[in-house]
Amino acid sequence: MRDIIIILFVIFIPFVCFPQGEFNIWYFGVHAGISFNTDPPVALPPNPITTNGAIAGISVSDSLGNIMFYSNGRKVWNRNNVVMPNGTGLLGGEVTCQFMAVQDISNHNLYYIFTVDHAPTLINPTAGLRYSVLDMQLDGGKGDIVTGMKNIPLPMGDSVYTSLTATRHQNNRDVWVVVLRRGNIDQYLAYLIDSLGINLAPVVSTSTFLNGSSGTCSFMRISPDGKYLFCHDSLTEMCLFNTSTGVVTSKFRFWPGLGEKIATSEEFSIDSRYVYFTTASVTPYGAVVQYDMINPDSNSFMQSQVVVGDSGGYSIQMAPDGKIYITDNWSNDTLHRINNPSANGSSCNYEKNAFCLQGNVHYHSLPQFLQRYKAYIHHSTGLCQNDSIYFSNDIWPPPDSIHWDFGDPASGTANYSNLINPLHLFSGPGNFTVEMWVQHIDKRTDTSWVTISIHETPQPVLGPDQTICSGDSVTFDAGSCTGCTFQWDNLLTGQLNIGNEQMFTVHDSGIYAVTVTSPYDCLGRDTVQLTVVTEATVIVEPVTLTICSGDTTDLTLQCNISACDFSWTAVGSSPLVTGYSAGTGDSIKQTLFNSDTIDQTITYTILPASPSCPGIPLDYPVVIHPKPDVWFDPPGLTVCSQQSAVIGLFSHVSATTFSWTAIGSSAEVTGFSDGSGPLINQTLENTGDTAGYVIYEVTPTGVEGCIGAPDTVIVTVLPVVQATISPPVTILCSGDTTDILLQCNLTGCTFSWTAAASSPLVTGYSDGTGLVIDQPLQNLDTIDQTVTYSIVPSVSGCGADTTDYSVLIHPRLPVSVTIAASINPVCGGIPVTFTATPVHGGTDPFYQWQVNAINAGMNNAVFTYIPVNGDVVTCILTSSELCVSGNPDTSNAITMSVWEQPDVSFLICFDTLTTLNAQPFKLKGGIPLGGTYSGPGVDQITGYFHPAMAGVGAHTIAYTYTNFALCSDERYRILDVRSAMPFSCGGTLVDIRDSTSYPTVQIGSQCWMAANLSYGLEIPDTIPQRDNCIPEKYSRSSSFVPRPSFYQWDELMRYEDTEEIQGLCPPGWHIPSEADWNLLFANWINNAFAGKPLLSTGYSGFNAILSGVEHFNRGWNFIDFATMFWSSTAHGPWKAWSHGLNEYNYSVSYYPSYRANAFSVRCVRD
Repeated sequence: MRDIIIILFVIFIPFVCFPQGEFNIWYFGVHAGISFNTDPPVALPPNPITTNGAIAGISVSDSLGNIMFYSNGRKVWNRNNVVMPNGTGLLGGEVTCQFMAVQDISNHNLYYIFTVDHAPTLINPTAGLRYSVLDMQLDGGKGDIVTGMKNIPLPMGDSVYTSLTATRHQNNRDVWVVVLRRGNIDQYLAYLIDSLGINLAPVVSTSTFLNGSSGTCSFMRISPDGKYLFCHDSLTEMCLFNTSTGVVTSKFRFWPGLGEKIATSEEFSIDSRYVYFTTASVTPYGAVVQYDMINPDSNSFMQSQVVVGDSGGYSIQMAPDGKIYITDNWSNDTLHRINNPSANGSSCNYEKNAFCLQGNVHYHSLPQFLQRYKAYIHHSTGLCQNDSIYFSNDIWPPPDSIHWDFGDPASGTANYSNLINPLHLFSGPGNFTVEMWVQHIDKRTDTSWVTISIHETPQPVLGPDQTICSGDSVTFDAGSCTGCTFQWDNLLTGQLNIGNEQMFTVHDSGIYAVTVTSPYDCLGRDTVQLTVVTEATVIVEPVTLTICSGDTTDLTLQCNISACDFSWTAVGSSPLVTGYSAGTGDSIKQTLFNSDTIDQTITYTILPASPSCPGIPLDYPVVIHPKPDVWFDPPGLTVCSQQSAVIGLFSHVSATTFSWTAIGSSAEVTGFSDGSGPLINQTLENTGDTAGYVIYEVTPTGVEGCIGAPDTVIVTVLPVVQATISPPVTILCSGDTTDILLQCNLTGCTFSWTAAASSPLVTGYSDGTGLVIDQPLQNLDTIDQTVTYSIVPSVSGCGADTTDYSVLIHPRLPVSVTIAASINPVCGGIPVTFTATPVHGGTDPFYQWQVNAINAGMNNAVFTYIPVNGDVVTCILTSSELCVSGNPDTSNAITMSVWEQPDVSFLICFDTLTTLNAQPFKLKGGIPLGGTYSGPGVDQITGYFHPAMAGVGAHTIAYTYTNFALCSDERYRILDVRSAMPFSCGGTLVDIRDSTSYPTVQIGSQCWMAANLSYGLEIPDTIPQRDNCIPEKYSRSSSFVPRPSFYQWDELMRYEDTEEIQGLCPPGWHIPSEADWNLLFANWINNAFAGKPLLSTGYSGFNAILSGVEHFNRGWNFIDFATMFWSSTAHGPWKAWSHGLNEYNYSVSYYPSYRANAFSVRCVRD
């Protein structure tokens, strides 16, 4: 139960981790208030507080942010906004004063309220430094000033006024209260508050302020890290503060004001990096100034000055939300705010009139709080073994990181935690030192320790639940525990605190609980259940039992009380029941037999026995069903194949059912199957040659499900009587005698038969009996006839089906053969097929072919060979028929006439490698002339090949020639058509035929080669180019081209006169016609102006080279001076058009030139 309490505490007790809520409620000014318990903070309704101006008052809340008390230095109000009974008459000043409340180190219910007076006058001397003690336990927990503990003066505090502040000691526990004592030389007084209270001997440090330099506002502030102290007079003094010794060391003085503005108050950023000063002025508006504390000396410190706001006031204070709030110069209901105090310059985000007090004025006042570092450890109060301890903390400022060491290495990894509020279960009782290490956001670290004493928790053990007999008692022992108290309760009846000793004796049923409390309030509990019974009874599992004969009982015996023993006797209902006996133990396992034909019973009388409780005997009957038997009528059986076997099944036990399985003696025995019922009735068949059998194994089952011993009955199955006739087939020629042998698969067979013929022309057959049919048969017909014998075997009374046996009788027929040739006369070299037609040749005739009386060919009705003129062909037929005459027979003779075959060749006179986009071209090269070309893409009428029609791939082209005798022959060539290579005019053209590369140029709408054609075999220029199926060219060096190519017109045109044909150009290109040339010239109006642009020195890109010409294979002219290009347009039968260029003429000339001249060639794209 203790674990449950702790869990509820962790879940339901609200707490604030970082920061604590002591400073979350501010009461100040004239009825003004702010709550920082929410984000954003909110203005509070009016409260009773009033201040006259520039008062740093007191406002103290609990850790949850609930106001406890507040003060203006003269009165103290409680949480109900009521002045405490003794809360008036404090001697704090009315203007320009700082007050402070400090919680007692040892007693957190006590607070010290420190007050100082304002500056003295001639009429009103100062009241000095005083303190009062407030006890929060007084006035019913609302708090009050302790009687006699109000306005107590502190030594050396008589000349202290205005300036008062406080900070934590280096140990983060004790507190320094620091004031400025006025005199000829001002002094800082640091009073230490520790666990013994206020140390009345202050630490005295000298200030650089001199007597008489007092200003109108002299507030003091110590940085959050405790290192720096600022105090105002006519100047501002910057000091170092030692939180360990309380010594104040002055560094320098400076004037933080701007012009006539004077410093009134200051506040630090939470990381102590920046300090902010408010300045006041006789004019309505002051300023807010930022300094960087990282600067080591006064010059650099002053140079870091940044004005961050244009309206300052008398009070400035860091709030729990991490922002700095500032009063205005005048008494209004708004506060200014610095939203990011730890940021440099304007990045600190000064916000004017950021917070509205809802009509309540601040009157230059904000409360002051203890500037401190602290790191306290708190924990839950449960300190017993097995209790989880909940740890919390009280840390200021909020930590950047935290680490716990619970001083419990035995707990393993659970000994450490980085959680803010961890939960730890100590490994056992003992003393443990818990360490909390804290790193603050300014990188300062603190370590706190607390010693936890974990006390041993009692561990009572009452043992297992017990059962006793009525009138008995049992004593429970909670175990020895020094200094412990005991409480016994009956949870079943609700009776509480029925015993208070270690030992407790009970007689009644109940659930008894003991609670053992140690001297440290550690609780241990245990419970035990006691059951009281009056007598022992037997509980048998199962409740009832019925078994079959031969089964084993499995009875489990139990008792309603503990520690029972059992014994039994057994009696059978019939002497036919056996297997039972008397015995002892907690189970009865006996195998029982009932040899009767009806149910019988064994009755066990079971007696429970207990050491103290009497037992009641129990009669427990076990019913034993008999197991049925089986017998057969008839006890065995023999049947013929395909006859039904009928056997009745019976038992001496009534209502018995039967099931059986059946197994045959061989695969030839069939018709049986497994089944159930009182009768086996199955038609059996034996297809074997010997007697077989079927074994039926029958299992009886009683009506109660008891299964009896199986038994078997055998049925013998005789096979089917089958006749075996040999030979299997009898074929006779007319006049032959049958020799038919009759046999049976069984011993003792007899046979009878009847006979019938297929025609009255068949004689010699008759009916009969016996083991052999021996009869001469005649067939006087011209076709085959049959005699059918119907044969019936029998043996031992089992008959058989009739077997029909047919005898085929052939008539005796004449044999003849004739032959015919597939062609005669025939062209030489052509095979000729000869076919023989037999008469009465039989199913497997034999053929012997002869050529000129010499054996040839194979045994086949067809004979093929290539004859020569005058050959004589015959065939000799030998019939496979048995009943024939004139066997073998010789055919008619055929004399062959053979004509001569033509000699055909097919030369390559065209491009065998072309592209799909090429023009159709004429096929040539077939010899003799006059034949036809055929194949994919070939127009057989014109002899042209069309690449687009043929499609991509290698195509077989045939040339066929037929002579006067209609003898023909053909030859073949392969023509490869490929897809055109990707090409863009202006790029390089690669000739697919010889891989020659040509530059190209786009001129107008035409794409031209920008170099001369160079395709074909170079031959001497003295030999005319011929129509010999070889592309030929001449070459002659010039100054421009090493070996330019030249073509005679007929060679270039492949000896055709059609314009714009491909000729020797690459596939997809053609020899330009006159229309092509004129279209080219038109790009420069006409030929008269096209000369210069087309030269290699021109700008067209045509690049014509002045390579000269050859005339009639006799001489070269115009080399390096002029050039001529062929046109595909003919000019009569001997000439063709050409065009000349030279470097001196702007025109391109027209020449009808002799075709035997050799000129350069340019191709144009189709």
